Amino acid sequence: MLPIVGDWSVEIGGPPAPRVPPLIDEDGVYVALRAGQIVARSLVDGTERWRKELAVERPLAADAGILFVAAADAIHALRAKDGAPLWEAPLPGISAPLVARSGWLIARADTHVLAFRAKDGTLVWQREVGASAEAPEIDGDRLYVPLDDGRVIALEITAGTPVWERPIGGAAGAVVAFGDRVYLGVGDRKFYCLNAATGEILWVQRIGAGIIGAAAADASKVYFVALDNVLRALDRGSGNLRWQHAFRRRVTRGPALAGAYVFLPSGGSPEIWMWTEKDGRSAGTLALPAEPAIPPAFLQRADGYDVVAVTGNLGGQWQLTLLKTADEPPLSAFTSLPGLVLEPESLSTK
Repeated sequence: MLPIVGDWSVEIGGPPAPRVPPLIDEDGVYVALRAGQIVARSLVDGTERWRKELAVERPLAADAGILFVAAADAIHALRAKDGAPLWEAPLPGISAPLVARSGWLIARADTHVLAFRAKDGTLVWQREVGASAEAPEIDGDRLYVPLDDGRVIALEITAGTPVWERPIGGAAGAVVAFGDRVYLGVGDRKFYCLNAATGEILWVQRIGAGIIGAAAADASKVYFVALDNVLRALDRGSGNLRWQHAFRRRVTRGPALAGAYVFLPSGGSPEIWMWTEKDGRSAGTLALPAEPAIPPAFLQRADGYDVVAVTGNLGGQWQLTLLKTADEPPLSAFTSLPGLVLEPESLSTK
């Protein structure tokens, strides 16, 4: 089981903005409130560091000490440590979550994809590609863009030059790129693996249900959840099933992968299930004060993992909770542990 080494929980004064998960980085935790504010809190103890009036409409993004916010038909870049504005770019029709990595900020607006220089907001290039509400994926010098019209395209990130285009069997879902492969669920209820260099379809698995959110991948496997309430781990190279778990409760988001563990929030309950990625063995569940109002966020540390979640209830008690886990398996099985509930609600393991 995965032990908990410490946590904190603080009142945040109101419900979170709809569909905007908290964001966590090495310096702090950032929460968008429905009242039209962004609040930054210390990762150490949850104390408030700064607060800014912005009505957030899409998930936050961060890279290299800069927080990126889509609000009021514009992109706002804030200095993460104190909330100071760095730059602003008007952009009507923002249609997907922002993506920030390696000095780039990628935005979707209607049928266009735009690439900004993250440090100063310079628009480097833009290209009309087609509509989608899914975020693109940056991996190395490539940008992978899923589209509603049944295509995935790869662009060279420095200039937006097309590299390849691949028709698939339906509207493309969220993409994840890992090494030489690109993975995604598609509207035809199948899960696809593409060659990252050429776009060639390497393998397809018929699932029979839509894929929920984005998959997660590591050096050996790719993990995803479908609307049949099954978490699957497939061999990254061949697509063969390595293990799976089915659930009685609804699943509402894709899995998160942190080191040797796979995390998945339990729909309808204040729990986050955990498994070892190698063999799907249960690592217990993390217990939150209440059911998360929006998907939790995860951050890998040198000695473990941080999990942050916003929870609330009908009485108006809205809390931000941080759980710190240690990446050290115990020497013997626990029968009880503060904050840890043993045995997730799994019907089958294969």
